[in-house]
Amino acid sequence: MSLGLAEEYLKAASRSLEEGLPNAAASAAVHAAICANDAICLARLGMRPRGETHGAAVGMLLQACRGTHYEKTASAHSRQLEQVLAIKTDAEYSGIALSRKRAQASVHQASRFVAWAREVVLGAVAGR
Repeated sequence: MSLGLAEEYLKAASRSLEEGLPNAAASAAVHAAICANDAICLARLGMRPRGETHGAAVGMLLQACRGTHYEKTASAHSRQLEQVLAIKTDAEYSGIALSRKRAQASVHQASRFVAWAREVVLGAVAGR
């Protein structure tokens, strides 16, 4: 379910960019990345992050990939996740209008992270 929801949020992020809504696009990108991370953790560990900080989510992602085919790439993808999560406060709570460029960057990073998450989740199903 989390992976499907990640893809839904990613579509909403793209549509929001098209409609000139950068804060909504960035916010949806953040939620896409969170759901994708949840999907990886659920597929690999049987649980998802429940901490108050996003740092816990990144740590759980690395734990979920440890000892798997995806361990080598998990570090780079954890940085993608961190970059997407870093915009959450500005997009959702600060009241500032994000630039289109910044929103596009977050949507791009989230898109790459969701694509990788799909690969990791399918790998878990296949036993890799």
